[in-house]
Amino acid sequence: MSENITQIYTVNKICYIFDMTLRHFHIKAVDLSERAGVSNSLISSIRNGKPTTTDTLEKLLDAMEELAPGSKGYFYGQLAGPDYLDEMINALPNEQLAVLIDLVADRLRSGGNIKRPQETLIGSVHDHSSFTCRP
Repeated sequence: MSENITQIYTVNKICYIFDMTLRHFHIKAVDLSERAGVSNSLISSIRNGKPTTTDTLEKLLDAMEELAPGSKGYFYGQLAGPDYLDEMINALPNEQLAVLIDLVADRLRSGGNIKRPQETLIGSVHDHSSFTCRP
């Protein structure tokens, strides 16, 4: 029973943070739906706790990032919580920590976002399952 409660909490958190990110970056659902190629009602459904797939969420987050740079990172940061950086850094092997430091230095030098293959840092792991925001 407690595992079910934890899953419900986690998926509701995803929907809440999605909505919070749109509000924080002043992203209009109509603009996001146009950029992502999804219906405005789908975005409204997610904001109100309806189920969607992780593929759809990823598509929306990519479109969100195009509309408001930094929004995707904000979403993941809010989802991970305040201790995620400490945990991530402590879990990285020295070789991957060196890559992370290099990425941060590149970002600081460029003054903007940088793109490197995800495999460089954490490997190419994608979960294409779905989540439900409400039971």
